[in-house]
Amino acid sequence: MKRIVLILSILLVLSLACSVGSTPPKLSDIDQVATIVAATMSVPNGIRATEPPPPPIDETATVVISPPPTETVGEPTGVKVAYVRDENIWLWEEGVGARQLTNTGGVSNVQISDDGRLIAFTEQIDLWVVSTDGGDPAQLVDQAYLASVPHNSDVVGTPHFASYEFIPGTHTLFFDLFMDTDSYPFSYGGLHRVNADAPLPTQVLLEGQSGDRYYSPDKQWVALSQPNHIAIMRVDGSDYRVFFDFDPILTYSEYFFKPEVIWKSSSDGFYLALPPPDFLGNPSEPGRFWYIGLDGRVAQLAVFLSGPVWDAIPRVSPDGTKVLYVKEVGEGREIHIVDASTADTVFIASADDSVGILGWADSDHFGFWYGNIDKPWYATVSEHSQQDLTDIYPTLEYSVYWLEDGRLIFKSQQELRISAPGGPSMVIDAPLISLDFDVAE
Repeated sequence: MKRIVLILSILLVLSLACSVGSTPPKLSDIDQVATIVAATMSVPNGIRATEPPPPPIDETATVVISPPPTETVGEPTGVKVAYVRDENIWLWEEGVGARQLTNTGGVSNVQISDDGRLIAFTEQIDLWVVSTDGGDPAQLVDQAYLASVPHNSDVVGTPHFASYEFIPGTHTLFFDLFMDTDSYPFSYGGLHRVNADAPLPTQVLLEGQSGDRYYSPDKQWVALSQPNHIAIMRVDGSDYRVFFDFDPILTYSEYFFKPEVIWKSSSDGFYLALPPPDFLGNPSEPGRFWYIGLDGRVAQLAVFLSGPVWDAIPRVSPDGTKVLYVKEVGEGREIHIVDASTADTVFIASADDSVGILGWADSDHFGFWYGNIDKPWYATVSEHSQQDLTDIYPTLEYSVYWLEDGRLIFKSQQELRISAPGGPSMVIDAPLISLDFDVAE
């Protein structure tokens, strides 16, 4: 699933107690338990603006829904990586190499279309697009439009893009906004859309209705993850509805946790892993593994006791059959996997708290770190085994991007690299100061 570029960073301070050498950590025995354990929280791939709870919505307000995007785009040939080097956009194509696309400087937050033909980015706060075939960038959305967007607050500040991405299979982008104020970033203005081939930005949803976006495999639906509910709508902006409510997950910070949505391959439902709502207030309350069908069916698949949400986010596997999470055990941590049958497996046990998960590569493999955050491992669930994830260290934890063919892209020092898990890696480009890239494959 493509990453969504999120523009304000939230930094997690991780305290590391020890380091690991070349010998893999010893695996624990497999525990089978009827009720499970785990919870977590961490920043999703990318960067995010902190967001206060959604303000009350004026149900009588009218939003004009623009016509749905009708264009479809073809599939790219080979992997294409759009990235920022020296504040300009570059494109690396597998088998071709790297080339520079802009030379004005000041660009950030790149997003590439599914067909690899267009790259969206921000420059001087405005939203732009450039063709990977070359040519001058074109402006999509300017500050005048952002300033014209109404909002339900008296907060005064400078408007910015909070997040944007191409709707899968199209050249149309969804985007939402935040206001940079003297106190904290304030999310405002709902959800908007602009077609990069014929730029005319329009509002799609009211303030308080947007959220982190997850697209169904058939490209017909988008789930909108909020701190207390999941809403869905069609990608043309129609049929919006709040679909599943839950208690907000307390983080004891400005960060509002929004759960990751994993769609069924059939696009007729999705899965969630919710950490316990208040770990400090009630550490015995479990997290919950849910299935929500578009037909209205809701099923709790498993429960799991968990560590604090700020330690690690519980991750549902791409096939929706299991949840990966971290559990506190005394002063130590364990990486667990629980499935819908409520069978629980202890995969890695650590005597200290220096354990974390990097997410699923596919439904049988995931990345994790143990003792040393710069030294990641690659686990095979079916074999209960692990190996080195990369051939060079340090590997920046939040730089790992899993490709559909099983390979990964990651950053080490100032080098962006590509490799198979544990295999020799190849430098895409260097030196790169920022971690700002997106992939079409």
